[in-house]
Amino acid sequence: MQKWKNGWKVVHMPVKDKYFSVFRRSRYNDEGSQYAAREYIIGKTCMPRPDCGPLAIFVSRRTARAFKKERSWQFHDGLRIIKCKYIQSKYQKLWRPSKYTYHALPDTKKDCFPEGTDFARKIKCLEVVS
Repeated sequence: MQKWKNGWKVVHMPVKDKYFSVFRRSRYNDEGSQYAAREYIIGKTCMPRPDCGPLAIFVSRRTARAFKKERSWQFHDGLRIIKCKYIQSKYQKLWRPSKYTYHALPDTKKDCFPEGTDFARKIKCLEVVS
């Protein structure tokens, strides 16, 4: 059986009650586009897109807050933290085909991310906590 863990996802909220991945190729309003940012919906489960690696998530609220504080200037204070449940991925790196990225990113190993990052194969968004 799959074990759900507690986690925290830092997301961008460009419009009221719409939460998107901070890693995106195109703007949030490219709805329906396969290149649009991954949307996180409260009460729903999110999984990686086909051909993509796992989703990054923080294992503690403290590390999520630190990342949010460090990156807020990039998003004009539009970052939020969502409390989640997640199922850990067997993969310990992220990847995306270059068509999904604004700048083609190489495979990224876990030790390249902030302390407290884990990788998920499924994330269920529970509530916005900040």
